[in-house]
Order: sequence, then structure tokens, then C-alpha cells
Amino acid sequence: MKRRDQQKQKRDDTAAIVAAMQGVSASYVRMIINGKRKNKAILKTYEQLREGKKQLIETVRNQLPYPDL
Repeated sequence: MKRRDQQKQKRDDTAAIVAAMQGVSASYVRMIINGKRKNKAILKTYEQLREGKKQLIETVRNQLPYPDL
């Protein structure tokens, strides 16, 4: 039995952002990501956004005085 006070895993908000951009639901975007549905435009938008986020995080980490954090 799971304990109630266990921390829930938060979903990445990238699917919700792509959904708002494309005018669909976040669950539909997650289905596309998981391969249950097909939509090349949404998948491309998701991949571009995810790559941009990775680059942004890497840039910020490199600017910190302690980049190992």
C-alpha cells in the first residue's frame, strides 16, 4: 500500500505548452510522444521545444559559479 505522504512525481510541462501552441490537449500530445497516435507537426514542435529547454538549462548551468549543481 502506498503512503499518502509520498511525493508525487510531477509531469514535465512541455506537453502542456505544446498542447497550448497547437490547440490540442496535453494528454493527446503525450499519446503522440508515447507513439499511440501520429502527428508529425506536434512531434516536431515538442522536439524543438525540448531541445531549446535543454540548451537553456545548459547555458544557465555554465554561467553558475558552481556548474556541478
